[in-house]
Amino acid sequence: MSARCYDNRPVTRTDSKGRALVSGLRGYEPNRISVNPLDLPFDAEVDGLELVLVPPARSGTSLKIPVMRSRSASFRLVDANGVAVPAGSSVRIAGAERRFPVGFDGKAFLSGMGLRTDVEATWAGHTCHAQVDLPAHAEEMPELGTVPCR
Repeated sequence: MSARCYDNRPVTRTDSKGRALVSGLRGYEPNRISVNPLDLPFDAEVDGLELVLVPPARSGTSLKIPVMRSRSASFRLVDANGVAVPAGSSVRIAGAERRFPVGFDGKAFLSGMGLRTDVEATWAGHTCHAQVDLPAHAEEMPELGTVPCR
């Protein structure tokens, strides 16, 4: 559950399905509706925390703030020789466009994962592929240890 704010004032909390009722909106005027990011779980992906709504007077309307939970994990990515993938490389879920940077010692973070995720890393004309498995009952963002990339 997260708080919903109206013009930076807390006015309600969402239910277990993320729904909330906000009353007292100004008709035909901009009303800022937002989510408090401190109330979101660590594994939430957010496209935006605030929307501006201009409803008709004395009416109801529906809006959706794009917040969704996403499985994430961090791990150390190494090549076939056990050497860390170089810092500055990028990693992505195979077939996806969104890329994540690889840090020092091959440390990588990835979100949008399934229980079994095919990963592709690229750097300086090299590409390797790995399979990352998440535990079924993983914590919000597990550390998966070393993952070989071939």
